Amino acid sequence: MKKIILLFNFISFISFAAFPQTFKFKNLADMPTPLGATTSASDDKNLYVLNGFSVKESYSGIVEKYDIDKDKWSILTTRLIPKLFSNSVIIGSNLYVFNGDAIKGKMNTKIEVVNVNTGEITFSADNPEPAHAAGVATWDGNIYVFGGKTISGYSNKLRKFNPSTKEWTTLATMTEEKEVKGVFVDGKLYVVGGYSGKISNKIDMYDTKTDTWTTLDTLPFGISANSVAASGSKIYTLFDFSKQTFIGCYDISSKKFTILKQKNMIGRRHAGAHILNNKLYIMGGNTSTTMSSCLSSLQVADLKQ
Repeated sequence: MKKIILLFNFISFISFAAFPQTFKFKNLADMPTPLGATTSASDDKNLYVLNGFSVKESYSGIVEKYDIDKDKWSILTTRLIPKLFSNSVIIGSNLYVFNGDAIKGKMNTKIEVVNVNTGEITFSADNPEPAHAAGVATWDGNIYVFGGKTISGYSNKLRKFNPSTKEWTTLATMTEEKEVKGVFVDGKLYVVGGYSGKISNKIDMYDTKTDTWTTLDTLPFGISANSVAASGSKIYTLFDFSKQTFIGCYDISSKKFTILKQKNMIGRRHAGAHILNNKLYIMGGNTSTTMSSCLSSLQVADLKQ
């Protein structure tokens, strides 16, 4: 009987440890420039925050680079095309930057390729269907772009870009037309919430093997202006247009969505969120539509605390 109780306690501990009861955030070094409506990317050792608006500029062309080990920021380049609500991903030593709203109300059709070691900028093939506030994720060396708002309205398109061949491929359409964010886990793309004039409460999944979408769950309420990151089988969604300290988690294994607690988190929307070495980093973003609301804050929480 004693062995059974001990085993039960151990299993309970594993279940308890799956989520920290409270995500406890602490402050790291501030970004050199506060940025809202921004995009971000990460590699194994660094975080990158770029584009967006600052207190002084309506459209920024900056790339700020954060060295995690040194807790130190530097300016990688200030020569990007100035734009808002763009997308960025890293493949190898290249930071791909595309989509977004450029100056004078134009959509950005260029794909900039920034060398993360030197800051040198080159260009890939043009983007034939640029979008505002689209989602982006990488899998198997390819860049997947989905949703957003185009000159024709909200989009439900999913497209794949091969950086080597510079070719675009159109894949199965999403279940909704919307601005949305998502992340890949084991060849499957998970997207959470979104906005299309109304706020979405759906969690959908795209399977690269079958080229199909499936709705997995509905949230207790809609979420927009959020960010999405993954750790193992857990999909984390952070921020919301109005609930700016919101954190939720969809567990792929249990197929359950849980609202998580937080402490000391600085609220934000349209911000960066990345998970590296079991640590959740959140950075930049804004709290309203005013330029003065953009943030320089970088915070971290331990996923296993």
